[in-house]
Amino acid sequence: MCAIFGVLGRYEPRKAAEAFEWLRHRGPTDGHLILDPRGVWGVHRLAIESAGEPLRQPFGEGERVLLFNGEIYNYRELARDLGIPEATEERIILAARERWGMEFVRHLRGMFAIAILEPSQGRVELYRDPAGKKPLFYLLRDDYFAFASEAKALYALKSFFLERRHLIQYLGYQSTIAPHTLDREVKKLEPGGCLVLEYKASEERRGKRDRSVPHSSLLTPHSSETILSTPVRYYDEESAAVVVEEALSESVAMRIPGKVPWGVLLSGGLDSSLVSALAARASDKPIRTFSIGYENSSHDERPWAQRVAKHLGAEHRSYAFGPREFHETLEELLELLDEPLGDPAMVPLYFLMKEAAKEGVRVLLGGE
Repeated sequence: MCAIFGVLGRYEPRKAAEAFEWLRHRGPTDGHLILDPRGVWGVHRLAIESAGEPLRQPFGEGERVLLFNGEIYNYRELARDLGIPEATEERIILAARERWGMEFVRHLRGMFAIAILEPSQGRVELYRDPAGKKPLFYLLRDDYFAFASEAKALYALKSFFLERRHLIQYLGYQSTIAPHTLDREVKKLEPGGCLVLEYKASEERRGKRDRSVPHSSLLTPHSSETILSTPVRYYDEESAAVVVEEALSESVAMRIPGKVPWGVLLSGGLDSSLVSALAARASDKPIRTFSIGYENSSHDERPWAQRVAKHLGAEHRSYAFGPREFHETLEELLELLDEPLGDPAMVPLYFLMKEAAKEGVRVLLGGE
């Protein structure tokens, strides 16, 4: 989990630095913020694929600057297609953008929030993966455009203004639906979406720090191809089972990191058990699994998780979650939320991920 942040147009350096700091928890490895007369942009990094390597972002090549949060699982294959011998995810993203234009996201397999800036041309492009796994929020005002991995960074630039009509979305769906948030001005990019902002420098402000002010702004939302846009037809149960197993096996294997400790969230249910089994098959050593259960509850799934872990020969960790842990975790979690999220499972899940992090684990696969 990393964070990207940027402001194009007028900005106050102190406020911009404060907004960037609100995102630090997403990237504890390191971070870098650039203050430029045309704007400000920066990244907080949690090193996974780049573990042990220096921070490469914000990444510049030619006229373009890249900010990237996520993982591109097929970047090595893309490197071969693009003829780039020394590949990094950052170089591949910009090379793909150069080769295929704005349609380059159709070639990416992964989870991502991407910002590509051309400060000298007054242009920024925002992209979000088709499943919407990586968040991206934005704000357009008269004198600046800002974007961030979490809305709280944008609230450091402006006051929160409740949009009451969006409360019905939260009450009906447990969250607001993109592009809406509970703020009147802050929007979130839709899954699979692209947003383009073109602006030009205000003549009367040339030579000053805030000279690049959005003027005659053009906001163009695009939608990349949806995940299920290609028809799938299978004519018998056996061939369907083979294709599904192949797809699951490939998907799990390509998500196993090669540089950092990893594990699997295991409840003992169908989805997490499948992922655990396929991860065990793809790994050259016993996998690590993590489960959580409610004390004195009929919904405690730890015995099932233990049975699966034993069958797979996994190194298993199990944690109890009671009222005290719930209230302590909830207090901490509320500080991280930008707006209400009606998912009670997020509380024990956050607790479990913290425990896994104490074990040195940096990546967790899950049944979702």
